[in-house]
This record gives sequence, C-alpha cells and structure tokens, in this order.
Amino acid sequence: MDDVRVGLITGNTLHEASDVLAHAFRQDPLWIYFIPEEEDRLRLSRISFRMLIRYTMRCGCAHCVEPMKGVALWLPSDKSGMSLLDEIRCGGLSVLINFGSASLRRMTSADSFMFKLRKEHLPRRHWYLSLLGVAPGEQGRGYASLLMRHMIEKLEEERLPAYLDTQNARNVSIYESFGFRVIDQRVIPATSVTHWSMIRE
Repeated sequence: MDDVRVGLITGNTLHEASDVLAHAFRQDPLWIYFIPEEEDRLRLSRISFRMLIRYTMRCGCAHCVEPMKGVALWLPSDKSGMSLLDEIRCGGLSVLINFGSASLRRMTSADSFMFKLRKEHLPRRHWYLSLLGVAPGEQGRGYASLLMRHMIEKLEEERLPAYLDTQNARNVSIYESFGFRVIDQRVIPATSVTHWSMIRE
C-alpha cells in the first residue's frame, strides 16, 4: 500500500475511473435491473458513470486510489440530486441517446425512490456516498478501506453525518465496519432488488 494514495479524479482520469466503476458494478443487482442485457451493461454503465463522475467533480468529492484501482463519489446533501440542467451539462445527452426507453424508465423510477428515502431518513446536512467501487482484480487489498478512511477524516472534522445506500447484501457488513448502521431495508417498488439505507452519525 506504500505506493498508492487517494487523489482526485481529473479530466485525464475520468474515463479510467468510469471503467473501474463499470467493472465493479457489472454484477450488482441494481445495475443488472437497469441493464438486463449483460453484453450491453459495461458499455452503457460507463456512459452513465462518466456523467455521475463529472457531476461529482463539479459539486462534491470525486476520489480515486492512484494508480487507478478504486473510486468513491461523495456529494453534499444539497447537491445529492441532479437537475435536468446538471445532467445535460455533465453528459446526460449521451445517456439519452444510448440507453433504451425501458432502461431509462427503470433508472428514473429507482433513483426517485432512493432520493425520496434519503430525504426522509436524513433531512439535515450530511455527505452522501453515491458510489464506491474497486476494480475486480484489485478487491480485497484494502483500497475500499483507504477511500473510506480518507473521507471519514473529513466527516469527523466537519462533524457531519453520512448516508449511503446499497443493493448488495455483501456490502452491508463492510459499511458497518466503518460505523454505518442500517436504518431501513426494503424492496425497491416494482423490482426484486433489496435496498439498504445506512447512516453514519
């Protein structure tokens, strides 16, 4: 771990970071629901992740392990939802062009549900972990911990809580080890995907 550090994603590393997330979430239950066709999932998720990374670079903290092995995207609570103008500025037209209407409907519906829950569970100021992913070949080497600890220092300095949601049961105990606790577990409406809401006070 001596030769790696946490840095900020830049325009030069944007595509590499989106590729890490695309591979990390390739078998994630929510992304399987969004894009059922496995042969399309990597290509389309890269496009979506590029938009999310660009937005986080503008409005939050887009962290990566350098050299590129893992990515964490954090947003302040007042910027945790993207407006239509935000989406367009950050590459949303590419999403509209490449995604089919069915996938877009699934994504919009699930995102609205998760945003509503987040507002209900933690209405006060906080940081939101929108995405954390480590390249599959690099998992289990402590890179997720490195990314989490980096932001936890900021949370504790600012004395702010944090919120995250996950649709992968394996992640729950990992986040619990960083002080998060489950405050809600339910199935996303009209899906078979289980959703966990977690808070770190």
